Amino acid sequence: MNLLPRRQSAGCSGSHKNDDLSQRSSSSQQSKSIWSRKLIGKKARKKAKEAPLKIERATFIVPIDIDDTIGFESTRTLLDTDSSDTESVKDGPVQEESLETGLTKCPWCQELVSEIALKEYSKGKKLLTVQMQKRFCEKHKKETAMDTWRERGYPHIDWERLERRFGDHRAYLSRVIDGKRSHFRDILEEKIETGQGRSLKKEGNLNPGYYGPRGGKLMQEYLVKEFSELLMEKAVSDHVIAGRGSAAFIQSVLVAELAVQLIMEDMDVSAAEARGIMEESKAVGEMIHEEV
Repeated sequence: MNLLPRRQSAGCSGSHKNDDLSQRSSSSQQSKSIWSRKLIGKKARKKAKEAPLKIERATFIVPIDIDDTIGFESTRTLLDTDSSDTESVKDGPVQEESLETGLTKCPWCQELVSEIALKEYSKGKKLLTVQMQKRFCEKHKKETAMDTWRERGYPHIDWERLERRFGDHRAYLSRVIDGKRSHFRDILEEKIETGQGRSLKKEGNLNPGYYGPRGGKLMQEYLVKEFSELLMEKAVSDHVIAGRGSAAFIQSVLVAELAVQLIMEDMDVSAAEARGIMEESKAVGEMIHEEV
């Protein structure tokens, strides 16, 4: 009776041993599997560390609408040009002309000028700023005006003595104010009657020929000082003076009449010839005798 339990106990013990063996075997396999995965993971990480880092270069994609707006040509122009003011590029034919005739184009007004003069002014600079272009243009125009002055025989003007010369013609100007007919008074009267020339800016007689704006200003100052009261008195009864006012009468009539008298003296010519000289010399006067 006592043996049976022992056998059963032995059987149970054997089965327990088998179970332990199978569990150990399974555990061993699992640990091997885990260990192999660890090895693989370590190798992969090691390879990843050893592999060189690959960096892809960033690219900028221009939106299509930008090209549609300004175009490829415009984009290139913005990148290639300098923001500073520069001289305009001369084309081929102009360069050929300059080599043949010694002339080139002014970078500002495009008139033909001396190539040597432009080179001397630029002092070796290939590019001229806008300000430099303007100054060169004024310089060559003034030089051309001086050449014209000499060719036409216009006189030297003594500015310090000029006002005393005005006084020599005071009597003549007083008669014009009193109603004496004169060339420029008649022109103003006709404009008043026909409704023309209401703006002083449109009057062509404001510039007294080769005396220029400088001479015109001196003449106006003298005439205002000498005749302003007389003109106010005459405006009551004189429709020509009243028609545009005293200031317009001075600028349109008296300045022109005084300039003609001076030119007659300077050039020893008649009144008609003096008026022609005054008209043809306005551009020269504006360039040489600027207002000071």
